[in-house]
Amino acid sequence: MTKQIMESSGVLETVELAKLNIDQSYQRPLMGHVRKMVKDFDPRACEPLTVGRRADKSLWVIDGQQRREALMKLGFAHWRALVLESTGPAFEADLFQTLGGGKGTVKQLRTTDVFKAQVQSGDPVALAMKQTAKKWGFDFPVCAGRPYPFIQGIKGVYRHVQSHGTKFLDLALETISRSWPSDPHSVGYAVVMGVIAFWRMFPASDKERLIRQLQKVNLLALTQAVKQSGGLSMQASGSMVVTRELVNRYNSKLAPKNRLKIVMRSLGDYEGDVGVGDEGGSEEVA
Repeated sequence: MTKQIMESSGVLETVELAKLNIDQSYQRPLMGHVRKMVKDFDPRACEPLTVGRRADKSLWVIDGQQRREALMKLGFAHWRALVLESTGPAFEADLFQTLGGGKGTVKQLRTTDVFKAQVQSGDPVALAMKQTAKKWGFDFPVCAGRPYPFIQGIKGVYRHVQSHGTKFLDLALETISRSWPSDPHSVGYAVVMGVIAFWRMFPASDKERLIRQLQKVNLLALTQAVKQSGGLSMQASGSMVVTRELVNRYNSKLAPKNRLKIVMRSLGDYEGDVGVGDEGGSEEVA
């Protein structure tokens, strides 16, 4: 896809704003800052739109939907645009999330905006995340503010899956769904990444034992402990609080030789690259 974009250098043209189409499969909704753009409009700072011309010759806004709206409110009928030959929504969505906003009159894309475009463009990491989440009754949001069963922390999970595949995400989501079914606190960033970290450190652990132990955990109390640790502003430390609690619960009533042990290298690594532990058995001690 990237090679295709590089080969489509585009041509600067003047386009009719009213004839530009918006593909909602990857575009975000119109934002409130359009009003500010209208109020503070400076034509010298308004960059050309980026537009895709599909096979049927229709034109589709890839980057500049907010600018187009502001320009039309100001009475402009035409504006400059970099027009690229487009093969369709997947091509446009990939370029949309690559451009990312954040410059000049363009407001930075939110994580959910980027993820929505990644899914539409066929990004293998995003699609693998969606498929794995669906297996256990969850999903990843493509717009902000979605409650359970939508998993928070898209960036962290994306980086993890990009580096390590879906094995540990799959284990984590199974653990969460079976330990705390329908609990809205279970989809928070610290919980999801903390459970992923546990499975990365201790992949040979007894899953059934862990789930039995976690079913006794008050997740609300655990998330409050995360907040007290600074987990809202320091997500890495918050996920480590969860990982430590999982280890403590798992070790309950185990013989010392069989207990898991976290060997820390870096408190800042919330994906689980924090050391290795003794992956002992699950012999219970009365």
